[in-house]
Amino acid sequence: MGGPDQRKKAKERQKSSGGAVSSRRPMPAGPIGPAVYWFVGAFLAGIVVLATLLALKHFGGRLPGCGPQSGCESLEATAWGKVPLIGWPVSFAGLAYFFAVFVGWMVARGRVPAQARWLVRAGCAGSVVFIAVMIALRKFCPYCAAIHAANLGFLVILERSFRHGSGGSMRVGGRVQGFVRIAAAMAASFVLVTAVLAVANGKYERQRLAKAEDERKDSARKIAEKSQQMDPNQLIDRWGATGFTGRYLLGPEESPIRIVMLTDYQCPDCYRIEGEVEKIMSTRKDVSLSIEHFPMCKEASAGVPCNRYAKENLHPNACWAARAAEAAGILHGSDGFWEMHKWLFSVKGTFNGQVLNAALTKFGYEPAAFWAVMNSPETLNRVYADVEEGVALGLFYTPMIFVNGVEFKGWSVPGALARTIDEVAAKSPPAMKATVDRPALAVQKFFDDWNEQPVRPVPPGARPWSLGPSRTTGMVGGATVIDVVLFGDLQEPYCAAMDKAIRDFMKNQPRIRYTFRHYPIDPTCNPALPEKVRPEAIHPFAGRAAKAELAAGSLGGETAYWKMHEWLMANQKTFSDQTLRAAATTMGLDGAALLNEMNKPEIANAIAVDTRVAKAIGLTGVPMVFINNKWIPRTTREDDNIVLLILKNLTSK
Repeated sequence: MGGPDQRKKAKERQKSSGGAVSSRRPMPAGPIGPAVYWFVGAFLAGIVVLATLLALKHFGGRLPGCGPQSGCESLEATAWGKVPLIGWPVSFAGLAYFFAVFVGWMVARGRVPAQARWLVRAGCAGSVVFIAVMIALRKFCPYCAAIHAANLGFLVILERSFRHGSGGSMRVGGRVQGFVRIAAAMAASFVLVTAVLAVANGKYERQRLAKAEDERKDSARKIAEKSQQMDPNQLIDRWGATGFTGRYLLGPEESPIRIVMLTDYQCPDCYRIEGEVEKIMSTRKDVSLSIEHFPMCKEASAGVPCNRYAKENLHPNACWAARAAEAAGILHGSDGFWEMHKWLFSVKGTFNGQVLNAALTKFGYEPAAFWAVMNSPETLNRVYADVEEGVALGLFYTPMIFVNGVEFKGWSVPGALARTIDEVAAKSPPAMKATVDRPALAVQKFFDDWNEQPVRPVPPGARPWSLGPSRTTGMVGGATVIDVVLFGDLQEPYCAAMDKAIRDFMKNQPRIRYTFRHYPIDPTCNPALPEKVRPEAIHPFAGRAAKAELAAGSLGGETAYWKMHEWLMANQKTFSDQTLRAAATTMGLDGAALLNEMNKPEIANAIAVDTRVAKAIGLTGVPMVFINNKWIPRTTREDDNIVLLILKNLTSK
């Protein structure tokens, strides 16, 4: 029964609780000392930073490993990537939630009421669901996984604090009013972050749609102009006598408006555009449509290749969907293709054998015969051919849409295609066959994409040493100087390859002026780097290499600068102070003087100037290349060096 002191304490507890007596043993109050409190606060702040990076990606930011064909992008493309009803990215809700948890923890000051645990448990239940979704869909996002794992870790810390404490200055517990105070702070934080994201997202969407509308108007102008200039006798180039068109045509063979769409049956944007195209085809008789396949699917099944340009199976069933459409065309002609095409989009390209067999029976196929054709080399070869054509056209994403042989940009604006067709049709273009449609191939597309970029003047650096004509020279041999600026890292292999390609190309091109600007992926010398950089992306000697290059210039001028630059790019793997000293001697420099010069403040300042300029003009990765103050959105694609393709175009004029 306990001694007198224990009975006295029990009566005091009963009195303080209003006379209620609990039959359950009270939960022991565990300690949350200052060290643990601040550790957990920092832990939660880390989750908030990761969640912020994911959210910022939707405003044009880039995350390493979250490219167009990554698990991050494929997860966002599913129903799990959007908040129901409002269509916001789930990462927005995640950021608001984790920031609210962080604020709640800081407000609690270590006294976490038992009721608050249920808020955390509910959030962790959501994390478990999202982890299960990643496993079930086989789509992995390292940032999402890290956030959800950390969230579960926070719950473990919280639960252990309740159950295994032994005293301390801060205690878990608290009354109802304590819970209300924490819940109110969390709710206010959630609403605040949500409101900020809503405003930012609205502004970003307006800017994005305005840019897309400008692209749409420009495409409409080009399509209308091209439609009036077509020569029906033009039968040269890779398109041959058939011109640019798919295997099956919906609509009149001769029409004033001819649409060709490169698509993927599991692509969400393709699904939306297909809905718009269906409405156009149902209301207009002067439009024809053909389809080519570009499934974002590396393998058809069990190692059988599908799209060799895809980095992964972003849309794992897209290849089978394309082959199903082609099988329907082989067996039932054009009508069969379009019937299957429409059905495939109705199921968003996702089906199993049972679902497909039911559709085949409905459409009048003998399932076994259909499967035999679908599995034949012929359907796969047709997909291969379409993929190669897409690559030849410079395709980066799906859908890629052409109208009268001209790439249509700005399709992300709702209803853009229908409005563009109305504008083109209003100019009464002549009805023609697809033989006249001959879109520009990748080389021309890359040049046009660069040429359409706005001019973004790149401010000079603190030490702007350039290779080629001096900065005061505007003309060489009666031709305008071509300015090339590369922001890079002297320890980055891709930067080294691009740098060498440009310098080699310049050997017979006296018009090119090349400037290298420093953006070392080294937190010790680059204040412009994001707070979180993947450890494997950091080059710990990059800052040292940049200092060596600038110091060589200080001691030996422009000639020594470029000698050191070439050596640093060629010796990335063996770079050290020892090898640097030896190399300096071969360049006519004193090794000890070089190392001393590297430590001067003006050298560090020159690097800081370059990194600040890079951040100001929107650098998202290295190498970042400008030609004549216009950014090149993509520097390489497969085996193509887009920078050199643009330079070849410019120097040929």
